[in-house]
Amino acid sequence: MKKNMTSNIMVIGGGISGIESALTLAEQGYKVIMVEKSSSIGGRMAQLDKTFPTLDCSICILAPKMVEVARNPNVELLTYSEVENVAGQAGKFQVKVRKKAKYVDWDKCTGCGLCSTKCPMKKIPNEFEEGMGNRTAIYIPFPQAVPRKATIDAQNCLYLTKDACQLCLKECEVGAINFEMEDEIIEYQVGSIIVATGYDQIDPSILPRYHYREYKNVVTAMQYERLLSASGPTEGQILRSSDNEHAHNIAFIGCVGSRNEDVCPYCSKFCCMYMAKEGVVTREHAPDTKVSVFFNDTRVIGKNQEEFIERAKDEYQLQYFHGIPGDIREDPNTKNLIVKHANLDTGQVESTEFDLVVLANAVIPRKGTKDLANKLGIELNELGFFRTKDSTEDLESTKEGIYVTGSCQSPDDIANSVSKAGGAAALAALHAKTLSEEEQKVELPPLKSVRKHEKPRIGVFICECGINIGGYMDIPEVVKYSETLPDVVFSMHNKYSCSSLTQDIIKEKIEELDLNRVVVAACTPRTHEPLFQKTIREAGLNEYLFNFVSIRELDSWVHMGDEDKATEKAKDLVRMGVARTRFLRPEIKIEGDVIPEALIIGGGISGMTAAMEIAKKGYKVHLVEKDNKLGGQLNLIYKLNFDKIDSKEYLENKLEEFNKLQKISTYLDSEVIEVKGSVGNFEIKVKNNKENKTSELKVGAIIVATGAHEYKPVGWYNYEEDPRVMTQLELSEKLKSKELVDGETLVFIHCVGSRQTDPNLGKSYCSLICCSESIRHALYVKENYPNSDIYVLYRDIRVGTDEEPFYWKARENVNYIRFNDYPEVEMENGVINVRVNDILTQVSLNIKADKVVLSTPLVPYDNKLLSELLKVPLDQNGFFLEAHIKLRPVDFATDGIFLAGTAHGPKGISDAISQGRGAAAHALIPLTSGKVENEPLVSVVDPSLCIACQECEEVCNFGAIGVNFDGEVLVSESNPLLCKGCGDCAAACPAGAITMSHYADDQLIPMISEAIHSNEKPLIVAFLCNWCSYAGADTCGVSRFQYPTNIRPIRVMCSGRIPKSFILQAFLEGADGVFIGGCHIGDCHYLEGNYDAERRYNELHEILEKVGINPNRLRLEWVSASEGKRFAEVVSDFVGKIKEIGPLSTQGGV
Repeated sequence: MKKNMTSNIMVIGGGISGIESALTLAEQGYKVIMVEKSSSIGGRMAQLDKTFPTLDCSICILAPKMVEVARNPNVELLTYSEVENVAGQAGKFQVKVRKKAKYVDWDKCTGCGLCSTKCPMKKIPNEFEEGMGNRTAIYIPFPQAVPRKATIDAQNCLYLTKDACQLCLKECEVGAINFEMEDEIIEYQVGSIIVATGYDQIDPSILPRYHYREYKNVVTAMQYERLLSASGPTEGQILRSSDNEHAHNIAFIGCVGSRNEDVCPYCSKFCCMYMAKEGVVTREHAPDTKVSVFFNDTRVIGKNQEEFIERAKDEYQLQYFHGIPGDIREDPNTKNLIVKHANLDTGQVESTEFDLVVLANAVIPRKGTKDLANKLGIELNELGFFRTKDSTEDLESTKEGIYVTGSCQSPDDIANSVSKAGGAAALAALHAKTLSEEEQKVELPPLKSVRKHEKPRIGVFICECGINIGGYMDIPEVVKYSETLPDVVFSMHNKYSCSSLTQDIIKEKIEELDLNRVVVAACTPRTHEPLFQKTIREAGLNEYLFNFVSIRELDSWVHMGDEDKATEKAKDLVRMGVARTRFLRPEIKIEGDVIPEALIIGGGISGMTAAMEIAKKGYKVHLVEKDNKLGGQLNLIYKLNFDKIDSKEYLENKLEEFNKLQKISTYLDSEVIEVKGSVGNFEIKVKNNKENKTSELKVGAIIVATGAHEYKPVGWYNYEEDPRVMTQLELSEKLKSKELVDGETLVFIHCVGSRQTDPNLGKSYCSLICCSESIRHALYVKENYPNSDIYVLYRDIRVGTDEEPFYWKARENVNYIRFNDYPEVEMENGVINVRVNDILTQVSLNIKADKVVLSTPLVPYDNKLLSELLKVPLDQNGFFLEAHIKLRPVDFATDGIFLAGTAHGPKGISDAISQGRGAAAHALIPLTSGKVENEPLVSVVDPSLCIACQECEEVCNFGAIGVNFDGEVLVSESNPLLCKGCGDCAAACPAGAITMSHYADDQLIPMISEAIHSNEKPLIVAFLCNWCSYAGADTCGVSRFQYPTNIRPIRVMCSGRIPKSFILQAFLEGADGVFIGGCHIGDCHYLEGNYDAERRYNELHEILEKVGINPNRLRLEWVSASEGKRFAEVVSDFVGKIKEIGPLSTQGGV
């Protein structure tokens, strides 16, 4: 690495894509200068109420990342700033940044907001609220802003414009107001630049037929997001601007300006999904509201989105209408809106009256994009977005060292933007060096001494999460109740506990009240626990003196129809959490070295890309491919994308680049057969199936990129029975070998085996790439066989932003026929007859075809064995399940293992490449640091109690515990470097000699006791393993699957952690039932913990029967992280069974 390389990398734009790039680079050890032109980071995502398809609270999942940017010592945050000038080249850019005058000294500003209350200029349209509300001239843009500091709007300030007022100066007690402040130019030298400036949307008033701004009850989709938000101008109430009354009949109109030659000729990509999301959330807010959606083609762009739209139709009863309205008129008396539209399903022109109309207006490049491109010296494409090298590359700009990510390159959703942000970070890092260890050193305040017998002083912080929690339970009542609990010295509610403001409050209260333990009752520990642990550590408390209570995923979101019971359950959960917290002890993380090598499983384009990015940073890479050559599906494709890149030539060039990297070792005809260890130190066995040899590897990180393959539609349309019926990939081969005959009639049938609600007919998801593939092949056939006739039978056409023009070009010479009912294909005397009902013309057609081409989905390979080896989950469709669909799409929940390409889900080549880079960037975090901190969730043996029975040794699957001589005494010893923290040994120990750090018996037993003190009848205590069933309960909550309020969950790391004594105690104290949830057999994160749980469960059945308790009161279920619906079903069923049996205390009801 060159000595004169800088460690600086600049990120322009502070939305989710910029945030992800910045954090990825900072965690790798680079210095990041983040430039954001507004006064807070967060971008568009901060304005959203929910995200699709999970309906996560948008600010809730974004805020922890915003806070992390502000607190990360490797990030220099320049908000309210703009890039002024860029000179130089990759590795040595000179950048001038203008820090605009804020007229507030942010070093002094506390973000109290008192200045805003005194400001007389209160009628300034609020940009964050999309003009739906007002702000003052001195303002904080939104409650969760980072940094949470005031800014003075110079154009509207009375003093700066008219030399009057200065009320804010008089009100500010800390003296932060400075009217003498001026713009400042700061110069930086950076190795590379990432552009993540996001997008804007058209003003719909340019389209007269919608009467936007003329009719008050016509709003944009982003304005509607703010109406839905609890922190918005109406506090989450869906109120009409005309009369402030609730809207009960709402229309969503798609393609407002999009796919319009006169406005935006392209698809804005994510509008269909947010219309469905907003419709679903509307029905959640007000179930009596009727929602109608008008669309051209429903389009989805990611994983689980097709299923979400079907659920919106079926469960939430959204009504979908083919056809975009041509006119809107207002009733002058009621201010209702009469929408005139063609219903293409019926062929009729209809007029329908609505209370409110929401416009899905087109996405356009951000204002200032052209100016910024000129400063950077990079090009824009014909649509005005930043241009990239070619259609397979959506990160590299037209200038080396400058990379683009997110919607500034093309409209994209959050998940794709996050994946690409990691990819951009990987490329940007090639032009910089990491900071030295000394430069990255962080000084934290000394830890407060919390002695074993010191009286607990607990602070409880209860989150409203807008209406996500506060809308379904009585938060003040829960806060009031928590104040009565033992050792609670302070309790309060927060609108959003994850905001930077609440983090500051928590730190202040720890100092002010000498708190020595903290409880936060909010969303889920799976996403937010690290945020609060870091916060209390910054206040001098050990991070393991924190406890998270889930009252959203495990309560408000799954009991939306019963506020009283949800409130009572929240009280119980908080009481249980406080009971555990009283016995929490400080713990110290275990530091380990990282083996500076990586394993890539899968040698397709995504795996190859990941391998190359890691090797370019100087780390050894082992790539394992089961086939005899690299390239995956590229070996089968003829032409790539609409620029007709020759797939063979493209792959050869990639292989040439790949083979030049000496740090990569390739294992062909091979598969992984064994995986041991954890992040930083995985032990791998790889078997060469051809030579029957086994290699042993040690690596610090693993990337899974096993790919996918084309679904073979056996049972559809005589496929495999008649050679004239083929798939798109088989057609590609015929085009390559020039086997077609000019003048033939070809019929393409879309969605064969995909988008099926009946699992017997195929897959439920959209494969995302099939429509584009079909259009490419249709155009290619017409170009090379001009006399051939092509008919494309489709449900919806789904293409990307830059692909839309090719679709319209294809329609000029290709017959497109839309269907609702699938076509029929009959073979009569050697002739293929295709019958289809065209919904656009309402005509039944009979087409004589020479060939039938079926568009079928990408399906995953059989990943079950590999998922079991790696202990990572699969989703309901057999693809690998990411840690979080939006914000961690390339991570698994298991540290050190990452995900890329079509192993994650269907996607095109450019997305697969970007995700490969994103996975590489995340894998490089532990590799570059060289150290990893493991959670101190380990077993500790008390030698004075150990009887050397070896029960612990028998159940440990990691060789972490065993009996040895301690002097002359035979006792068990635990190795914390090998222990994984499952707790199976503690459950097995007959002498009670083993304690599990942070999940000790004295921390869990009080939770059982407090759970049973509930007024809920019947009452079920539920033990849920962290990795699967608890994650499944989370998924259930996010998906809003409802179940009875009767269970009180207790999280443990593994179902094997649950000793028989826990279950017996629960029954002894009065539980009516006990539920145990674990991983499916073979999927246990700790190899075989669930086998031991099952054995103890069977033994308990016999014990319960002997003591007179009905064994059916105890239930064991395997629920994976993706099985949210199943979790709701098994809990509902168990509650029903317990109700049938009756209360435990009732005679005869045992």
